[in-house]
Formats: sequence, structure tokens, C-alpha cells
Amino acid sequence: MTTSAEARARRYRDLVVQFTELDISKEDFFYRYGLIKRAAQLALNGPPVGKHMQVARDYAIAARRKEAQEATARIMPAIRALQKEGVVGYRQMATELNKRGVKPRKSNKWSHTMVRDFMLKSARL
Repeated sequence: MTTSAEARARRYRDLVVQFTELDISKEDFFYRYGLIKRAAQLALNGPPVGKHMQVARDYAIAARRKEAQEATARIMPAIRALQKEGVVGYRQMATELNKRGVKPRKSNKWSHTMVRDFMLKSARL
């Protein structure tokens, strides 16, 4: 009886032999192998469904919501300060936020549409 480590080593050697017979890169070979393996798992087990999928989905939604609330708490004081200084246009706000080094949630720079969308979404939170 072989251990799982020996079985993995044997499978790896078999894959390397198959790889040397093909005319593709090693990374491409293992990428394709991963796709085939995933397709086989889906064919046998089906896609993840049921309460486990719902739990994962709920966790992801809660994590995104928490991240958005933290970003709002970090960014809104800077926007409120700009409004007190008399900066009301979205383009002016974007320029000032970039100058002050306030980073948006998913990008490196602010644009006027990002400021508008952020203010609309933060009003809903």
C-alpha cells in the first residue's frame, strides 16, 4: 500500500512524462491540467449548491458591506471638509482628494464620476 505522498509523486512523474511528449510550456500544461481536473470534479460532484453556497455568499456580501462602510468612514470626513471649504463640484473634489492623498476604495486616483457615485452610494448606507 502506498502513501498519499508516494501516490502524488507518481502522478507528478506521470504528468512530467506527458509534458515532455507535448510541445507546450510547463505552465500551460499544468494550467490545462487544472482545467481538466476541475471539469472532472464538476462532472462528478456538480457545482456547489445548497446551504454551503448560501453561507459563502452571505459571508462575501457581509465582507463587501463592511469594507464599503470602512471606506465611507475614512473618506467622508475629507469630502465634508472640502464642502466646508466651498468645493462643491465633483471635478474639483476629485482634484482636491487626489492632491490630499485620499485614496479611493478600488483605484489609485479619483475621477469626477467616482466622487459622484461614492457620494450617492454613501447616502444610501
